[in-house]
Amino acid sequence: LDIAAQVLDRTVYIEDSIDGEIAGQRAERGANAYFDPRDNSYHLALDATQQGYLTIMLPEAVHDIAANNRAGYEQLAEVVMKYLQEAQEQVREDILRYEQRGYREAEEIEEELVANAVGVILNDRRTAEEFAKRFLARDTKVRKAFMRILDNLREYLKRTIAAIKGEVDF
Repeated sequence: LDIAAQVLDRTVYIEDSIDGEIAGQRAERGANAYFDPRDNSYHLALDATQQGYLTIMLPEAVHDIAANNRAGYEQLAEVVMKYLQEAQEQVREDILRYEQRGYREAEEIEEELVANAVGVILNDRRTAEEFAKRFLARDTKVRKAFMRILDNLREYLKRTIAAIKGEVDF
């Protein structure tokens, strides 16, 4: 996490739990993480469920991009929304869930959908590669950035596993 934060030039805070209104955003009980655009920091919960911390950071990185590079986010969102059109039933359920949580603005709901989809896409190598092949034109900036992120994550995971095994110093 420390290396990821250094690469992103962000601060990562580890909290016991995330609950309530945080940084002007809704945080339901048991939220795994959130991005605070006021100071560009990531907040991760010790009681996070379902995923590893690096996986949890992926959707928050999308919120970071949305807050700090709107044009880049809009390109990413356009591509991801094409991907999500194939999962219409799931998307409808997700939209209803966000509305029940109090999200009212279409842009806010879309950003959550895009953030969570990117987390799912990048979490699985095959899904990521299939996504890149089908939805990203060969020479676009979005594809190059996406593939660079995927390659960096793979390399980071390889180094981390090697360090855990004691094969190399981290």
